[in-house]
Amino acid sequence: MSDEAMRLELSEGKLDRLFEDLDQGHLPGAVVGIAVGGVPVYRRGYGLANMELPVVLSPCTRLRIGSITKHFTALAYLLL
Repeated sequence: MSDEAMRLELSEGKLDRLFEDLDQGHLPGAVVGIAVGGVPVYRRGYGLANMELPVVLSPCTRLRIGSITKHFTALAYLLL
């Protein structure tokens, strides 16, 4: 599939609907980024970055990920 075809299949509306439960303004959120061929084609933040202070997530929000990368590394190792 070409890069152009992939971009055409990405519907921002469909992606937004996938994450609309997080984007209620009172839940912890997530930042979603999709790149095709190394070129960002979708970047959006959903929900809150901080529950105590109502700070909304954006693609530019810096997040502390802590030890969560260990889970992804272990899964990647198991898949090998």
